[in-house]
Amino acid sequence: FGLFLYDKTQKKVIKTFEMPGDGITQIGYDRYKRLWVLSTKTLSIIEPDLRVRILPTNHLKPELLCWKILFDRNDNAWIGSEIGLLKVVFSTEKITVYPSKIGDPHAISHPFVYDVKLLNNRKIALATQNGLDIFDVESQKVTEKIGPRRIVFAMDVDSKERMWVAFNDEFLQIINYKIVKRWESYGNDKKLRFKNGLTVDRADKLWMNTSDGLLNFDPITERFQLFTENDGLINNYFFGFIYENNGNIYLNHQEGVNYFNPLQTRTPPNLYEPTLT
Repeated sequence: FGLFLYDKTQKKVIKTFEMPGDGITQIGYDRYKRLWVLSTKTLSIIEPDLRVRILPTNHLKPELLCWKILFDRNDNAWIGSEIGLLKVVFSTEKITVYPSKIGDPHAISHPFVYDVKLLNNRKIALATQNGLDIFDVESQKVTEKIGPRRIVFAMDVDSKERMWVAFNDEFLQIINYKIVKRWESYGNDKKLRFKNGLTVDRADKLWMNTSDGLLNFDPITERFQLFTENDGLINNYFFGFIYENNGNIYLNHQEGVNYFNPLQTRTPPNLYEPTLT
């Protein structure tokens, strides 16, 4: 369908955008209220007046797949893609590619960069198919390669600049670019089975998308809490989720979007389905 502009107060879709490609991977606003839309084929910008522009990327790769985006203090966009890390200069929209190079220890470990997180405005954490890399913005090279050399499923950074990195069967706590702790199970030695989501909330607690449901982790007490269908989810399987600062969570199910408040569990699931007007 493309992109829907949804009014949460009226609980209805008020505008739709037909976007090129088969699926949208991420959307994000810059500080000029431009909405960047990443998809399986194109990189687009929706201006504040709702005009849609497609940035030219055919010279890099036809139908370029992009996953995640962030903006640095100079308003440049940094994007994780299937050909490496992309930098889009704010003033000119010129795109520079930082690719993977075999044998170069300062190059990205793999061309597939699934996620990007800004660290102190100077470095960027990269979740790649071959592990976690730390990219220095000023020197424009990888300065650290941390942890196992395998697919990073998800990652986030908390208010204390601690990195949390999830693989398929474990997640790590990283401080000052060193692994300080790792977890492979929860509850009664129940094995972790990660999917593609990990978010740190404003209280520095973790929310994780697992095959068993929505998992919460408190780093202070190291206590896990699993939310499932019994707590108000449509089902335990969902594609991804968005955590809002007010504590509400929106989970993306095949049936629709599931609004979920962890403080009001064990109630019938609140399902939002698109309503075109």
